[in-house]
Amino acid sequence: MEFETSLVESKRDFVDLEMSSVGFEMDFVDLGADFVGLRADFVDLRASFVGLRADFVCLGADFVGLRMDFMGLRVNFVDLKMDFGDWGMNLVDLEMDFVDCQLDVSRTLRLGFEAGSQLLKWFNCKQVGFGFRRVSLLSSSMVYHYFVKENAEG
Repeated sequence: MEFETSLVESKRDFVDLEMSSVGFEMDFVDLGADFVGLRADFVDLRASFVGLRADFVCLGADFVGLRMDFMGLRVNFVDLKMDFGDWGMNLVDLEMDFVDCQLDVSRTLRLGFEAGSQLLKWFNCKQVGFGFRRVSLLSSSMVYHYFVKENAEG
């Protein structure tokens, strides 16, 4: 009986050893699964880095677009500055035209004054002051009216 007991104990030890080896194999399977999971985590991490790189590429493109927008804005400000310069030149031209007009009026007034002085000499009239007096003259069936500057009454 002792032999049988020892045989049973040996079998029990053997079964325990087999169960231990099965448990050990299961541990290796779990460890393999952990490594597979770890590999999947690294694949996910790599995909995240690829996505992050793509995000940085998009961010770079956004900065390039923003830079182009600022360059376009700068061009618009240069155009606006040129428009203001053109408007300034137009104002200068307008001012020069106004001065030319004043000179033309001045010349016209001077010529009118000289012509009036000449008419006064022809009509033997005197030019006096700043008022006006109508002088009528009948010559060759025409009536000439001329306004003479006067100071005195009459």
